[in-house]
Amino acid sequence: MSNMKHCMFENTYADLKDSLEKMDNNHYDDLSETEQKYFKLLVKLCTEISEGYQEQITKLLKQKK
Repeated sequence: MSNMKHCMFENTYADLKDSLEKMDNNHYDDLSETEQKYFKLLVKLCTEISEGYQEQITKLLKQKK
């Protein structure tokens, strides 16, 4: 099921935090082959976001909450 537009980033953030926690606890080898594949794809996507939107991200992070 896809995320609803009004909470897409909120849900994605929570899912990414859960995934990161799993990786912080060194559970990579416990993942299925398919999950390992998608973990690698997720890392690639996060890298693309970080590098491709660096200027916009920097501006957003400098803004007051």
